[in-house]
Amino acid sequence: DDLEARLEGVGAADLARRAAGLGTLAARLDAHRPDRALGVAGRRLDGLDGALRAGARRDLDARATRLDRLGRRLHARSPEASLASGAARLERARLRLGIAGGTLVSRRAARLDPLARSLDAVGPMAVLRRGYAVLESGGRVVGSVAGLAPGSEFVARLADGRVRARALEANPDPRADGAANGTASGAADANETSEDTWS
Repeated sequence: DDLEARLEGVGAADLARRAAGLGTLAARLDAHRPDRALGVAGRRLDGLDGALRAGARRDLDARATRLDRLGRRLHARSPEASLASGAARLERARLRLGIAGGTLVSRRAARLDPLARSLDAVGPMAVLRRGYAVLESGGRVVGSVAGLAPGSEFVARLADGRVRARALEANPDPRADGAANGTASGAADANETSEDTWS
């Protein structure tokens, strides 16, 4: 009986060990089932795919930002932008110059107009318009009766034209001898400079 009991105990213990070993093997086999391994691998692949997509998106965004920044810098340095800016500056300078030039011309005109009127009032043509005449003989202005011999031809210049005439006689005015001499000498000196004024 004792032997039988001992054999039964040994058999039971061996069966228990074998059962525990089989349970461990079953668990290990269950952990290494193809469908479970494929599920783990699929999840890992999904994670790697997401990481790759996120990395590629970040890289593309960074490249797009850099390209946009380079494009703005290139546009700022392009000849078209520089030429357009230069043209705008030139146009502004032209407008300022036109305004300043117009103002300067107006001021000069305002100053010159009174002077021109004063000069015109005492000028040769104004004198002629008042009924005076300028006598010329031989291309020279005659300032004295001594410059015209009886029978000589001369030209009388009036405000609206010239008259060719002949001196019939010359009668000096004794009261104007001094003035006539001075006028004659002055006319002789002025012949070189004033003929263009009367032309």
